[in-house]
Amino acid sequence: MSMPSNQTPTNEKSGKRLILVVVVIALAAAAASWWYRYSATHRAAQFWGPQAATLIRDAPHVTLRSDASSDEPRDISEARGLTHLRNALLEDDSYDWSAAGPSDTNWDSSLVFETSAGAEPRAVILFSPDFQWAANGSSGNPAQHAVSVGPIAEGLKKFFADQSAESQPES
Repeated sequence: MSMPSNQTPTNEKSGKRLILVVVVIALAAAAASWWYRYSATHRAAQFWGPQAATLIRDAPHVTLRSDASSDEPRDISEARGLTHLRNALLEDDSYDWSAAGPSDTNWDSSLVFETSAGAEPRAVILFSPDFQWAANGSSGNPAQHAVSVGPIAEGLKKFFADQSAESQPES
């Protein structure tokens, strides 16, 4: 018994439906992923500004300065852990947005994110000596543009200490 030529087999219809369901699920997952990333990073991106946020995420040249250890500025563009630091600086959960501003405006350390050494545009992030505060060093008055980085302070201390240790000559 043969099937009439004007009828489509049932499994062909269910295959088309399956493809449609997979495409709809993929689009929903992509939208959910985009929304999650946006909601997890939008406040930090607003704080730093769009250009600085882009530089923090993508700048090929990163310099670390640490006055506390009197190190010369150090190119850390290829430093171990830099990718994680970049991500942390752009995550809203890395900040205590409710903390009152710092009483001490002594900024001992900084990170400079640039497209190339000494070039504009650049993003400068200043850190307090205890790494509890970060400020936008590109603004006219960093103390007015400071935020608590208490949730990641220990990681910042370790990162800066590791970079200082790597810059010390071997004995």
